[in-house]
Amino acid sequence: MIRTDTREKAKKLQILYEQETSLRVKRIDSSMPFKIIKEYVEKLNNKIIDGIICVNMLGEGFDFPNFFS
Repeated sequence: MIRTDTREKAKKLQILYEQETSLRVKRIDSSMPFKIIKEYVEKLNNKIIDGIICVNMLGEGFDFPNFFS
């Protein structure tokens, strides 16, 4: 999980990860429909993507056990 504090920084991070790594990451923020956010979390859970870039989301209390498997 990659966390940042603004949407603009998240967009820049997504570009950086796409250009500089082989990781498959998706960006999520509060302006996106819940359906898309849920889809990306499911893709992460199913290891279709490697990580998510989130803007002040999925912090304390977010239980995602596959981060450690």
